Amino acid sequence: MVKFMGPDAQTSMVAIRIRVISSLPAKMFLLRGPVQFVPARLDMRAMEQWVVPGAQPALELPDIDGCAGDPCDANAACTDVPAPGTGQECTCNAGYEGDGYTCTDIDGCSGDPCDANAACADVPAPGTGQECTCNTGYEGDGYTCTDIDGCAGAPCDANAACADVPAPGTGQDCTCNAGYEGDGYTCTDIDGCAGDPCDANAACADVPAPGTGQDCTCNTGYEGDGYTCTDIDGCAGDPCDANAACADVAAPGTGQDCTCNTGYEGDGYTCTDIDGCAGDPCDANAACADVAAPGTGQDCTCNTGYEGDGYTCTDIDGCAGDPCDANAACADVAAPGTGQECTCNTGYEGNGYTCTDIDGCAGDPCDANAACADVAAPGTGQDCTCNTGYEGNGYTCTDIDGCAGDPCDANAACADVPAPGTGQDCTCNTGYEGDGYTCTDIDGCDGDPCDANAACADVAAPGTGQDCTCNTGYEGNGYTCTDIDGCAGDNPCDANAACADVAAPGTGQDCTCNTGYEGDGYTCTDIDGCDGDPCDANAACADVQLLGPVRTVRVTLGMREMGTHVQISMDVTATRAMPMLPVQTSQLLGPVRIVHVTLGMREMDTHVQIVMSSWDR
Repeated sequence: MVKFMGPDAQTSMVAIRIRVISSLPAKMFLLRGPVQFVPARLDMRAMEQWVVPGAQPALELPDIDGCAGDPCDANAACTDVPAPGTGQECTCNAGYEGDGYTCTDIDGCSGDPCDANAACADVPAPGTGQECTCNTGYEGDGYTCTDIDGCAGAPCDANAACADVPAPGTGQDCTCNAGYEGDGYTCTDIDGCAGDPCDANAACADVPAPGTGQDCTCNTGYEGDGYTCTDIDGCAGDPCDANAACADVAAPGTGQDCTCNTGYEGDGYTCTDIDGCAGDPCDANAACADVAAPGTGQDCTCNTGYEGDGYTCTDIDGCAGDPCDANAACADVAAPGTGQECTCNTGYEGNGYTCTDIDGCAGDPCDANAACADVAAPGTGQDCTCNTGYEGNGYTCTDIDGCAGDPCDANAACADVPAPGTGQDCTCNTGYEGDGYTCTDIDGCDGDPCDANAACADVAAPGTGQDCTCNTGYEGNGYTCTDIDGCAGDNPCDANAACADVAAPGTGQDCTCNTGYEGDGYTCTDIDGCDGDPCDANAACADVQLLGPVRTVRVTLGMREMGTHVQISMDVTATRAMPMLPVQTSQLLGPVRIVHVTLGMREMDTHVQIVMSSWDR
């Protein structure tokens, strides 16, 4: 108890600050009214002290050490709060964090300071920071780690392909190239001749790597594909004479032995009957007939006009007895002929047995286009003169050629004007035009017969017309050309992309991935909403998958409801924390910002920023 003394008891307000010992907190008492006694707990026991206002306390108390009993954490420094203050200030030592009463080691690995492919070890207090060590298969300082390239330094054979073993694996996979064998570190050419794949009568040559296999070639005297070889039959195709016997020369020899049959002679390739008439055993005016093989000798027969036994023959005289006309000369037909030749004398005609004066024009000896005049006997013959419009010796008369000297153009045909006319008709050849004396190539491109988007090439004479070829980016027969539709047929773009034809003269198409997809347009994939880790480190992220494109929604615009087709482009963030505003139950006086949307086959509450073009239906 603390007693305050004064002249008399008065109504007072007294503030007493008492610092207590041990674990009792200091308290401030604010009293209104007559002050007589104020209870206090000092050093765990009650005491009475008289206190005179305005005077020094009757009892001086020592400063209480706030650090006594080690109130702070073992890893903190304690500082006593000097009197009249009480308690202590606790401060965690270097490398620790907390309020001083509880201190824990500062985790140097908090926030993942190391590379994703490194292990993090906290530096124990009083140290700070962390030690980052790249995982197996990676190299670096731990803050940046890269896959160790197992192919660095070319560990594989020069004839092998090296593939790095991806981390956390180490090393490399070595594979011998085509045509080589081995473990990849040592590669040798695969011997295509191992195991004797070729025929026993063939030579084997290995196909050098990177080729594989072997080349088999039949030895001399053999034929085949090298894998199967047979003796070349020298008698195939009957190389010997038909009258000879053929014997094949056995391999490795080649060819054949040809021997003429009995009664024939020669080298076997050419065999002839042994000639019984060789040496001319018969008379010079006799015919010798060889006795055919296998017979020998000859048959001799006097030739026509001769007579005898064949070995001796004489001429038969055909003029004996004057068989010819008196105006004819007789000549014996020399053997081997028979009879006589009776020839009418000059100026006469007949068969020699009867002769008359010769009419030089009989039989029309002159050309059909000539006039004939008989030469009177004893003269002979006739005088022939070519008619007008012809030229020649009278026996041969030809139309005077109006085309001689090539009067027409080189590209024209010349037609002689028949006698008795003269000159020529010149006509330009096919593909040319002109008067025949001058001809030029007809221009098939004159008048632009081809399509405006085609190139025209004249067909050179003697051809006619033109070749029309559609320009780059167009298709057709050249006379009609249309832009090649790069999007026609099987759509080259991804099913989730829009295809736009590249206008001619360009070719091909521009493929653009639809909203919500990414890629080059030929391959489009769903944009991963979780890319870049947008969620909290302690949250799981699930990409919003569209199970079907949004085509039709029902929205309220202004004060009325309408069915509208919309093309939606939106950034979607699913949330349950913010209440949704279902469109069908809301009256909107401004732009639509929050809608209830059906995506694919499932429903979700979604905040959507909608950009759309719409029309009533």
